[in-house]
Amino acid sequence: MVRVVVNKNPNMPNPSKEVREANLSAALKTFKRKVNRDGVLQECRKREFYLKPGLKRRLKHENAMKEKRKAMKNKKF
Repeated sequence: MVRVVVNKNPNMPNPSKEVREANLSAALKTFKRKVNRDGVLQECRKREFYLKPGLKRRLKHENAMKEKRKAMKNKKF
């Protein structure tokens, strides 16, 4: 039996999956699903490098405007 754990940080969600009877492909599939659902990869990408607070605000505003334009484009009158 093999136990796979992503991280040991107590503040982050800790998805893990036990592999039994050499059923690695099914275990890997469920493990990937757990990691995706808990947002571990997104959190790692977010913390990959430091963003200044002003740049964070600017990016947040730009993304909001992009979503607003997209919503207005898809809206039918």
